Amino acid sequence: MLSFNNITGWHDPLNALDYMGAGSEAMKAGRKKVLIADSSTFMCIMLATTLEKLDFEVVGTSKSGNEAIEKFKALKPDVILVDPALPDKDGIEVTRAITEESPSTVVIMLLTGSETDPDITLI
Repeated sequence: MLSFNNITGWHDPLNALDYMGAGSEAMKAGRKKVLIADSSTFMCIMLATTLEKLDFEVVGTSKSGNEAIEKFKALKPDVILVDPALPDKDGIEVTRAITEESPSTVVIMLLTGSETDPDITLI
């Protein structure tokens, strides 16, 4: 699965941190700090559990766009996983706010789909 990062372009999200060679000191020193922004409690639990098993430090979760931005500013994570369908500010707005403030932060947009979701076309 490929995703797009505004800093590095298209890449494999499992190796996203490898592309950030000039990452923060926390990333170089040890565990990477991750913030999860997803409106689904189930997804937050599943992602946090998986990331902890992979030796990431989950520093927080948020259920809305505004909360994600506030927690990002307070917690200074190296990576943020963003649900595009967050309430109050969608994932695109959250990503834009975070990358404007901290261009070196890795932002990974979590996309899931079903038959009822609209198609997304990338140009």
